[in-house]
Amino acid sequence: PRRHRPLARYRRGRCARPVAMSGDERPRERRTRGLLSSYYGVGANSADPLDLDGPNFNADKYVSRLLENQSLSELVHKGSDMVTEIKSLDSDMQMLVYTNYNKFISATDTIRAMKHKVEGMEDQMNQLASNMESIIEGNKNIASNVTGRRGQLEQLNGVRKLLVKLQFLFDLPAKLQACVEEGEHERAVRYYHAATNILRHYGHMASFQPIHDEAVEIISRLKRKLHNIVADDTTSLQTLGESVGLLLDLAVAEDELLTRYTRRATELVAVAIKEGLAEDKQPGPGAPVEEMEAYSSKASAVYVPAALELISTFARLFLGLKATATLGSSAAAASASTATHITGSGAERKLATLHQCVGETFDTFADTITEMVQAVAGGGFAAMDALTCAIRALNEAAQTICGGSDAVGVSLVGLEERAAALGADLARGGITGELASFAEDAFAVAQRLVVDAAAPGDAACLVRLDALREHVTGATTQFMARVDSAMQAVRPLLLALPHQGLVRGLVEQLMAAILAVAADLREGKLQLPGVTGEAEAQPSAASLHSEGKAPAADGEADAAVTTPALAGEWTRVRGEAATAFLACALCTELATRMHGELQRLVSGHIMFARREYSAPLPVGDIVHQLERAAQELNAKCISLLASEVDADLQSGVAGRNWLQVPQPRAVSPFIDAILSQAVRALTTFNLLFADGGTAARTPWVPSGAPPAPKEYSSRTGQNQHSASVIHADMDRLFARKVSTVPQAVDSPKGAVGLLLRLSLKSTYEHVRTCTLGQHGYQQLQVDMHVLRWTMAECVDDQASLQALVDEVMTSAHERCLQPVNLEPEVLEALCEAKRQHLISQAI
Repeated sequence: PRRHRPLARYRRGRCARPVAMSGDERPRERRTRGLLSSYYGVGANSADPLDLDGPNFNADKYVSRLLENQSLSELVHKGSDMVTEIKSLDSDMQMLVYTNYNKFISATDTIRAMKHKVEGMEDQMNQLASNMESIIEGNKNIASNVTGRRGQLEQLNGVRKLLVKLQFLFDLPAKLQACVEEGEHERAVRYYHAATNILRHYGHMASFQPIHDEAVEIISRLKRKLHNIVADDTTSLQTLGESVGLLLDLAVAEDELLTRYTRRATELVAVAIKEGLAEDKQPGPGAPVEEMEAYSSKASAVYVPAALELISTFARLFLGLKATATLGSSAAAASASTATHITGSGAERKLATLHQCVGETFDTFADTITEMVQAVAGGGFAAMDALTCAIRALNEAAQTICGGSDAVGVSLVGLEERAAALGADLARGGITGELASFAEDAFAVAQRLVVDAAAPGDAACLVRLDALREHVTGATTQFMARVDSAMQAVRPLLLALPHQGLVRGLVEQLMAAILAVAADLREGKLQLPGVTGEAEAQPSAASLHSEGKAPAADGEADAAVTTPALAGEWTRVRGEAATAFLACALCTELATRMHGELQRLVSGHIMFARREYSAPLPVGDIVHQLERAAQELNAKCISLLASEVDADLQSGVAGRNWLQVPQPRAVSPFIDAILSQAVRALTTFNLLFADGGTAARTPWVPSGAPPAPKEYSSRTGQNQHSASVIHADMDRLFARKVSTVPQAVDSPKGAVGLLLRLSLKSTYEHVRTCTLGQHGYQQLQVDMHVLRWTMAECVDDQASLQALVDEVMTSAHERCLQPVNLEPEVLEALCEAKRQHLISQAI
């Protein structure tokens, strides 16, 4: 019987390479294995008549079983599988036979070639044996001839060697002199060292003393020459290393040479960088990235080889190390080499000196790269491409130098940290410059808002009514877009230096820049172009009254009233009020947008540095400062409008001769100024607070009947304990408690109320300094009554307004020589005349 062979499966189209069968074979594979086993006679015999692979297989029973248990489609499929397996098996067996036949043919060819080569090898071995016998015979003849004179030959050979040495000694001064003159300093030192031991032992002999003295003199001159080469500015770095090495061989003090070498090497590296870039033009402002990369690559190509030459020479001269690896050696191997070789005297001090020297040369290289960045940025640090290029050049140079130092067994890992620190300084300068540019651009956005949204100086509103919201929203969108662009600009710097604390510094500087913009807006640094001084071409009606000139009759009095500025021009005060209001609107909108967008916008750019900076942004502080700025600007706008009113009060109240005022026929011009500013404040702040329920009309026309006139009196001649006096005192105390300090308001009516409180308080102060006649008192009564009537619907605190009006009239009553209240019918008629005039102006 045949020996059992392991079953194998062969792939069609390949060489017969056996593939082991796994335990979970598929049915087809089991079928193939069974057929092959049957073919080779392998495997246990099975008595099952239904086993296709067994010797007792019964085809009739197998077919009957299939017909009983399977459907027609299954039978067809089974038949197709069997046909396919038969064909596959036939193909596999044919391939197996073909492969075995090829192996048999190859074995036959190999045997035939071996037989042919062995036949020729026998002749070669016979020839080799014959040659060895000839060699042995010749050796015996030589030994027999020389044996008697061996001692004599050895003695003659010793004499010859001694003569050669003597000849070398006698020729030494000439050879040393020739080497020094021809510049072959290394050979001269080698000759001198070769003769040193002999001269040291026999130099006292008369025949050798002149040779010793002359050699020492020549070597002394060589030392002086080498010292001059070291000090020469034209010496190359390679020549410097060679000269210092020769001086060390000539026993010159090592500490002195170490100091001189590091100093001169540092200077020569700086000179090499300067001369290497002398023919290359430094990139100028706005240079393309390709030009910057070419320049920095040229600087690196000059500096890095010089630095590696310095390191390898230093290691060879002062540390006793030689290059034992290539520039690709691993850091672990380099560290092991360093620990093994650097064991000499003062090794730590020498390594520290080397680190300092390399660091100084790297600073020179970094200064060159920094100058390029400054030139490209025009003296600043806002050129992000230049900064990225510079940082990459510093890092790559440091990595290459560290790899080269590892190759000679010197670790300079601190150099990469130095490069990262220098790059971080550049990056911080770039970030500072970019954020400074951001602050300028953000302020310019606010300045454009003022130019675009401010209304003409004589308008009834400080800003344009048609598209204020669009202007403010557009300015805010530009502001946020500039934040995004600033983050996008500095992102390459953050990616280049991921562990230098740049992200935290960026966030802090960005927040500071935003706060600086808010501070500039709060401090009123925005300017409105075309703002003029107070107009002098046309005097106001209030000034006419102060000069004692009678105003025009009836309706002409109101027609003559003008604003303090020429039509279409801005006064300084009103221009500042407009800019304050627009800055207030911008701060309010920015606070809303930053509360919802700043965290997401900034975090999207620093997501990669989550480990370095994971704290939430101080958005709350930004929003708080913007809201505070908005409140201060809000109050400032009202204060400025009130100050403009105060100018009219100065001339219309304090500067008026109230003793010579004629009988009242119309409202005083300063009341028109107050009404005009109140309407302007109402209309303007409607836009800020979007209060659609109180839409101002220009000019303002009150609705409803005027209030009932109020009788005013003083304490003189009255019972101090009467109810009316007590009530008047209480009103006066309440009026003094009314706040007139400029403060932020939260509604249009609040803005008008604050303006009126400031104006009435100023009116009260002016009235206290005046002396009034009967008609003057009645004129002021008409003015206050009209003001209280027209402004009642425009304030949210009518009690405060009434208290201040009463304070003014009570003070006027006390300052009047003949205080007589105007008849109610006359007062109502004058109010109605004013109402009709306002209606005609509105039409």
